[in-house]
Amino acid sequence: MQAPNLKYVLLTANDVEAKVIASQKLRKYGFTGVIISHSSFAGDAEAINAAGANYTHQTFSETGIGLAKHLLKEADKECQAG
Repeated sequence: MQAPNLKYVLLTANDVEAKVIASQKLRKYGFTGVIISHSSFAGDAEAINAAGANYTHQTFSETGIGLAKHLLKEADKECQAG
């Protein structure tokens, strides 16, 4: 692999197997930078990380957490207003 300035890779394909293969190949051919991915399910995230990704964002569970934080923020505003 000849991309000496490449430091970060985002794996955004929908197919889990594609992200696993991409992670494996990047590591196999010497990429030492950061690989970030996303997945819908925890088991898929584990497979992608095991294949070489540094972090896999779990879209559904982390989106739910983010939505709950926004809801609590808005509820807090209402409580403070009155």
